[in-house]
Parts: sequence; structure tokens; C-alpha cells
Amino acid sequence: MSWPHTRGGMIEMRAMCLLYRRNLRIHEFNKPSVVITYSKKFGQLFTIYYTSQHHFEIVYTNSYYKTAAAAQAICYKLIFKQLLRMPDVELAVQHMLFPSTYKKSSVIHFGDKLVFRNGHSIPLDKPQQTNCMLINELQCNFHNGHSSVSCMRKLLHEHCVPFSFQVAKSLHPQFYRNVELDVYRNTNLHVGDKCVVSITKRCFDCYIQSIDLDTRSCCVYVVHWCQMVKVSLSKVRRSPLDEFRHNSEEKMLMSNCLGCVSWTQVLLFTKTAAQFSSGKREQSMLPLKVHQQQHQGQLQQSSTSTFNFAMQH
Repeated sequence: MSWPHTRGGMIEMRAMCLLYRRNLRIHEFNKPSVVITYSKKFGQLFTIYYTSQHHFEIVYTNSYYKTAAAAQAICYKLIFKQLLRMPDVELAVQHMLFPSTYKKSSVIHFGDKLVFRNGHSIPLDKPQQTNCMLINELQCNFHNGHSSVSCMRKLLHEHCVPFSFQVAKSLHPQFYRNVELDVYRNTNLHVGDKCVVSITKRCFDCYIQSIDLDTRSCCVYVVHWCQMVKVSLSKVRRSPLDEFRHNSEEKMLMSNCLGCVSWTQVLLFTKTAAQFSSGKREQSMLPLKVHQQQHQGQLQQSSTSTFNFAMQH
């Protein structure tokens, strides 16, 4: 049970039932359910579905999924509205998940809400409570007080999405997205992943070249030795989180040069992190281009300021 990447059987399932003091009910395709009683003192059951891929999947009730969907939406709203401070998040979710309803329904702008003909209403955010989603904030009429249409609505009008559809489903209180499955898939090792291998009590950076699930081994390319080595999967782990996040942000920024809109999350996270680190959360960050222009004079004065600017940006 300490190795989540290995396949488990009824021995591990029995150990889990004894640990949590529960009996077991197993469902299979085209077969009646079977109840395994480990002890008559256990009053509750673990309900498990055994798939054709030899996996044990937990079975939840509809009420559990409704509660989990509401809790998941609250957590994601805290991230995107309170931390990143993105404007009109509910409007973006409505536009992405229900585009036909959003386009066909007539909209009546009433105060700080967007009211539809069918009676559905979506609250609109104010510029003082949100961050700009554009790279150049001087071009945003919403945050400069020249327009009541937010930069989020402008991006949606131009057929641009601020986040993925998986995030949009997580933000909706009636949709439950299986985040645990995504985390499980991301923790699995794949060919081409950058990892750290432990050899002779030392750790080296490596890249996975092939994986053999039958022998629980893999072939990695060790950068320090410039050669291929076959090791056990237990000796390989993913790179540290900071390095993995840095590489992911580089890939996102490189792809954003082609016109993608997912750069908004990286940009807003960078602004928010800078505000928290400086202790001035209420003070809005300057646009990136204007911020660079203000440092041009300092860059020409001394090499020390040039080094500091390069380290910061």
C-alpha cells in the first residue's frame, strides 16, 4: 500500500477495510454485486467497482458528488477571484460551458449585473476589485475608467478563452471534475520526462527513454554521465516542484508568443506574487512595458543595476 504506482489486489483491499473498519461491496460489469464481510462489527461499507483494466474505482452517491462539486467551485473561485483577481469569472464560465444559451438569450445590462431574458443574472466585477488581463494595461479601457466593458468580456467577444475548459467546469457549482484522476495521471512517469535518478547514493538529472512495466524498470539518459542507464522505477522521481514549474512557465510563455491567451494566468500570478512579496497588495502593478521603460535609465547608469534588473525579470 506504500507504493501507489503498483497494482493492488484483494490483500491490499482487505488491509484497507481492516484499517478503516469497514466491509466491502464489489461491483463488476454484467455481474451482481458481492458483499465481503470481514467483521460483523463493521457497520459501514466500502463500495468498489472493479474495472476491466484491473483497477479498483470508488463508488460515490449522487449527494456526495453534489456536495463535492459545490466545494470544488468555492476553492477554484478563491483562486481565480481572490488570488488572481480575474474580472467577470462567472461570465467567462457561462460563456465557455453554455455558449448557445449565452448567445441566443437576450442580455439586459442592469446596474452591476448582467440580466438575461430568461431571468438568469450574472454579477459583474468592478475595476477597483480586479487585475487587468492585458499585457499593456494602458490599452484597457475598463481599468482606466473609460468603459464599463471589462477586459474579460472583450477577450470573450474576440473568441479568446482565459482558462481551460477543465477549469471552467471546476468553477461551476453543478459540475464535478475528477481532479484526483488528473493528479494521478500527472504523477505517473512518461517517456521524455525530466526526472532525478538516485545512483550510488547520489542524485543526477536524467530523461526517461523507455519504461518496462513488467519488470518495473526504465532506461534513463543521465546528463552528468552522458550515457544510458537502466534502473528501477523506485530509483526515479520527478524533478523538484520549483524547477518543474519554471520549465512549465517557460513553455507557456513561448507558446503565448503565437497568440494564445493562457498567458493571462501566468501574467496575473506574476503580478499577484509581486504584490504579496512587496507587502503592497492594494497597489496595482505597472504594465510590463512601462515597467521596463522606467528601468532603462537605471540600466545605463551602472552594471550593478543591470544585473539586478536581469535577476528580477
